[in-house]
Amino acid sequence: MKNLLHKSAILAVAFAALVSFASCDDGEDKGPKFKSELIGSYVPTYIEVPTATGDDFNKMYFTLTPTWADPNNIPTVDGSFMLGLPAGSLPMGMNDVLPFVEGIASHFVKEGLVGIDLKNDGSFGAQYRTPIFSDNILGDLISSQGVKFDPAIHTFPGTETDEILPAGALSYYTENGKLFFAVSKEFLKTAGADLGVGDLSVIIEELLAQYKGLNIVSTEEYYALPLKYTLENGVVKVYVDRAMILPYKKLLTELLGAFLDPSTLGGIDVADMITKLIDGTSELEIAFRLKKVA
Repeated sequence: MKNLLHKSAILAVAFAALVSFASCDDGEDKGPKFKSELIGSYVPTYIEVPTATGDDFNKMYFTLTPTWADPNNIPTVDGSFMLGLPAGSLPMGMNDVLPFVEGIASHFVKEGLVGIDLKNDGSFGAQYRTPIFSDNILGDLISSQGVKFDPAIHTFPGTETDEILPAGALSYYTENGKLFFAVSKEFLKTAGADLGVGDLSVIIEELLAQYKGLNIVSTEEYYALPLKYTLENGVVKVYVDRAMILPYKKLLTELLGAFLDPSTLGGIDVADMITKLIDGTSELEIAFRLKKVA
């Protein structure tokens, strides 16, 4: 269990993974040390997706787009939680369940993320609101009104986050058409010592050795996680596809299976859902969009 806790902590860091940038200094001033076409301030934006009836559109701030390997044999999962029925009593095609998941995530992006600043030195900032949960988290998630958010706007970096993520621990860079989010190894060393688990970068190295093919960049200074992006008319689509997700399948399902008990989630087996989603698709895109405002 201790090893799993270590892995869970690293996964949270690596996937939240918002990374320190790489730059060099040869002692001569040759202009800006950091360049990116994404420098600027952004707010979440949406695309319009037709409703199931086709007579209206939903504004989606988060999209989950699968291409099923066999459209006539789409995997099923337990959807009983959606109607409050006994667990296992309502098998549903994942093509019916995913729009529900997509809607929850879209609501969180719309209501929780106020803005993101990608700065000209490789650092970034964010403004956000925090969700308000009752004792019935599952009920909050499936409520027709959606999860409520505190109206107060918080800022990262800021005094509320400094103890967890000090300045310089996280930032970004772009390279070869990808957006890299990474975390400095110096921060991982300090954070691990504070948690009493040792240098966290050592644990990451163990994960990289155990789970082959993880597309994490490792340098002397940081670990970086690449995401794909497109930039068109001031809108940035940040996304991952099936090929990028596939190497993480084993790690994700093992961790989620160990820590998320379906009996505490209304019968939802998250690890099983992820397995069926990856195995049942030939293509998959998970994306959110940001509109440049400055």
